[in-house]
Amino acid sequence: MPTAFFPPRASTLSIQEKSNRPVSTATQTRINPLSAFCIGSGVRGLSPDNACTRLRMAPSHCQQPTENVMTEKAFKGLKSFRRMLSVALSLSVFGLAPQAWAAESYPAKPVRVIVPFNAGGSTDVVARAVAKGLSEKLGQTFVVENKGGAGSAIGTAEVARAKADGYTLLFTTSYFSLNPAITKNVNYDPVKDFTPITNIAFMPMVLFAKADLPAKTVAEVISLAKENPGKLNYASSGNGGPPHFAGALFGKLAGVQITHIPYGGAAPALLDVAAGRVDISFSTFSSALPFLKSGRIRAIAVASNERFADFPDVPTFAEAGLQGLDMATMYALLAPAGTPRPVVDRIYQTAMDLIAEPAMRKLIIEQGAQVVGNSPDEFAAFIRADVARWAKMAAETEGVRQE
Repeated sequence: MPTAFFPPRASTLSIQEKSNRPVSTATQTRINPLSAFCIGSGVRGLSPDNACTRLRMAPSHCQQPTENVMTEKAFKGLKSFRRMLSVALSLSVFGLAPQAWAAESYPAKPVRVIVPFNAGGSTDVVARAVAKGLSEKLGQTFVVENKGGAGSAIGTAEVARAKADGYTLLFTTSYFSLNPAITKNVNYDPVKDFTPITNIAFMPMVLFAKADLPAKTVAEVISLAKENPGKLNYASSGNGGPPHFAGALFGKLAGVQITHIPYGGAAPALLDVAAGRVDISFSTFSSALPFLKSGRIRAIAVASNERFADFPDVPTFAEAGLQGLDMATMYALLAPAGTPRPVVDRIYQTAMDLIAEPAMRKLIIEQGAQVVGNSPDEFAAFIRADVARWAKMAAETEGVRQE
């Protein structure tokens, strides 16, 4: 006798016999295949495709064809089984559907865009323009919230702890990947806690000089520094920021000693350069624009691989003869780690449509930046490399750690 699964005996199972009447073909096909599981050569005429209950009864019953009368308990069990089967089929066929549905319906409510800096700066200006564009294209409000403090770490950490559903985003700069290198016990991991969406733009560092500095080119600044070791000074927006690192890298690559003077922001640093109290400074075009227009400072070189569109006469450091000084801060869009990829892709594609528009490109350039728009995967690779780069530079640069 072959082996079989035997369901538990139903205590109230009843059988209604119709003596001496063979089971017709129609009766056989009406037997519910899920109500039973029958086995034994004594049951005549059942198709191998039918699953019938093996009824625990005397041999004489097996020898007599019978009709199965289901008890109330068995009937309820069958209904439960059918419900579970329906759910299982739904999951097997549509297992990936929830994420697809989420992307199709996204955004279904307002989206928060956290800017981890105070309102009014160039980062805030670009973030609000991007948020406005996303709102218009996706038909839902993207609300900018400024959460400044601790070098952007406070707002950044808030996004890291947010629900990964695409309704809380981060718009930030290079301090995102720089902070772990200069700040002790920073409370987020730029690689593990976030899903990159895209780097909207890069804002390159620029070497500016006071109007009456004798040196007019990169080569002349280097010569002046070599003739006066330690006497040439440079202003930055503060210890451990990209302008500080740009000055330190310049001194290292040029083989000169220049003195760093940190300030509490880009504006006061550039103001002292414009007033002639400091020789040079590393900053951005957007921060320096008022002083450039007034002629109180001059742009010497830009730390990127191409000239800036609004200042085509300013060479890159490479063109000026100093290789390796390529430093910029990013305008980037990220989401919490675990945000569904279809949602990330929807935001990314919409952002690419946005920065392709002439008006948006013009605004980005006016803020001293160059449009990038890399993919989520490309941006993820960049962040990993950027974190490692800042860590290496911080280890080699004096006075950058912030407790």
